[in-house]
Amino acid sequence: MFGGRHRHERHGLHSGRKLSSENLQLVILALLEKGGSHGYELIKSLEDLSDGFYVPSPGMIYPALTYLEELGYAEVEVDGSKKRYRLTSPGLQHLNENRTQTEQVLRDLEQIGSRMADARRALEGEEQEDGEGPDVDGLRGIRNELRGILRGRRPDRPEESDRIAGILRSAISAIREGRPARFESDVDVLFHAIQNRRSMGLSKLRSDPVDRNLIERMLESANWAPSNEDTEPWRFAVFSGEGRKVLADLFADAVQSKSGGDDAALAREGATKRAYASPVWIAIGMTPKLKEDGSLLMTEEEELMAVACAVQNLHLMASAMGLAGMWHSKGLSVNKAVAEGLGWSAPSRLVGFFMCGWPSTAWPAGERGPLAEKVRWIDSCR
Repeated sequence: MFGGRHRHERHGLHSGRKLSSENLQLVILALLEKGGSHGYELIKSLEDLSDGFYVPSPGMIYPALTYLEELGYAEVEVDGSKKRYRLTSPGLQHLNENRTQTEQVLRDLEQIGSRMADARRALEGEEQEDGEGPDVDGLRGIRNELRGILRGRRPDRPEESDRIAGILRSAISAIREGRPARFESDVDVLFHAIQNRRSMGLSKLRSDPVDRNLIERMLESANWAPSNEDTEPWRFAVFSGEGRKVLADLFADAVQSKSGGDDAALAREGATKRAYASPVWIAIGMTPKLKEDGSLLMTEEEELMAVACAVQNLHLMASAMGLAGMWHSKGLSVNKAVAEGLGWSAPSRLVGFFMCGWPSTAWPAGERGPLAEKVRWIDSCR
């Protein structure tokens, strides 16, 4: 099936470790044929099938699932707070029409997994005997997994090689010294996520939907922000899909009330278009914690700072997953009528919206002024 393709597309994989979008969609349909699955279950199935060689990211699986849903090849049912995808009759028909291609890709992935398992056993220097006792200490499995990862991973960037080497050096040192491992690379990964965060507005967002699981992960990250006295004042309302009609009406009513005649109609049209310009809008609210007498437990300033920390967490997670976004905090995004429409009346406040979607342009480079111009070091009393 793949013999006539370019060398880098052997096994149906692009760039060595990626399936083409067409093959990924077919494989997903084949897995759904066995039964309904969540997105992360599909990722785990592909990891198991290839023995860890092919592990697609959520940023690959969920857009593929959304596309299959749009084509009518898969349907979604809500399973608690998650989505479970099932194969439809049109999806089965499409799968049957491409069964030969699909089975070839699945065989290739299984063969890769088998070869990786053989390589691990060879590296370990022993074949597993039938009836061999259990791996009591668990180290044999870990050794096999590590060898398989190192054999299968070929970093294409010096930074990635340095990252892997740093992890291994730290682990080796911790084992020798009998202490817990501290991975310097974890710090580097965190710094990279912070350094790589960008604000990208409506003009830089694609119209493609964003899977709910990814949005929930962003919100869960926001929920771990710090707050004085554990007030946790952040509140969110998420508008996506057809739900944006509710937001469009809120925006339109707010601008129409300030305009008249033809201006009102134009303002309403513009506000409606704005609501549909982003696949996801997350309203950001602040609801302070009150004492028994109705007064604020913490100052409004303290509560707003806590909300800002939550939004930063949310934005960092969005960027880490490849999603673009921006916190907008003026105009309609903090309009009193919009806030009241969301149920946030005083002492609650609407402090903006986070618009979010897949980027339509290249990820922008960042720039900051010298840190030395913004810091004073006071390390002596003299």
